Amino acid sequence: MTVHRTRFATGALVAACLLIVACSTSSSDDDDASDLGNADPGDCATIDMAVSSEKIALLTELANDFNGSDAAKLADGCAFVRPYNKASGAATTLLAAGWPDPEVNGVRPVIWSPAASSWGAIVNQRVGREMATGGTPFMLTPLVIAMPKPMADALGYPATPVGFADIVALANDPEGWAAYGHPEWGPFRLGKTNPNYSTSGLNFTTAQYYAATGKTRGLTTEDLARPDVAAFAASVESAVVHYGDITMTFLNNWFRADARGTALTPPTAWTRPSRRPSSKCRSRRC
Repeated sequence: MTVHRTRFATGALVAACLLIVACSTSSSDDDDASDLGNADPGDCATIDMAVSSEKIALLTELANDFNGSDAAKLADGCAFVRPYNKASGAATTLLAAGWPDPEVNGVRPVIWSPAASSWGAIVNQRVGREMATGGTPFMLTPLVIAMPKPMADALGYPATPVGFADIVALANDPEGWAAYGHPEWGPFRLGKTNPNYSTSGLNFTTAQYYAATGKTRGLTTEDLARPDVAAFAASVESAVVHYGDITMTFLNNWFRADARGTALTPPTAWTRPSRRPSSKCRSRRC
């Protein structure tokens, strides 16, 4: 990937959106400290940048390179790009609300780079105008359904590609894993994240309704209001046994329960991002 350095300027909010391409279905969206959020810009003009977690390391590295380069020198001073990690769903809510309480929520960004372009559309819908302008996608992050290998084997993977529709069918099958020769595994159980905060959860929910309607594009509010679509979505949601806000919370809860030796009803499958950004994964099945 070729990255072209450019001079940043403060001004209107810019949404440098990451295009998400769902493979089987649907990014991790958690906040951590591996960024420049607390860096001292000195006397330079500061360009604060809210970035989703899957690319914060890359953009922090690029910001460090830019900040130390001649490109950061301005006629009347210098510019200092300061990326910090912010979950896309949380940033969406804050932007739509005018970004209240910066001391708690972090400084309002000049540039926003969420995990998917859909978050910008949600902001614009909530505020009733184009606040988040169309950005230029620069990464493709495969998003996957993960499950224990024996269960994937039972579904015929990898000889038979397993897509979202297969997972939905299994979630709706009253026989559960018995339909695939494993009654000892019981019913199909699903873990997912909150679509109000997590890109994985948002994309999973979107894919769920596309599967319910049989469409691949052009989903409408009339589609969502159909009784059969609502029933389909309810049957999928009934398979959810663990519902976290973001993927890292989901995995951390699972890890802590395992460390304590306590029982969490384990999901059969859960949605998560692949940590390997790629431009090769362009279909619903990868």
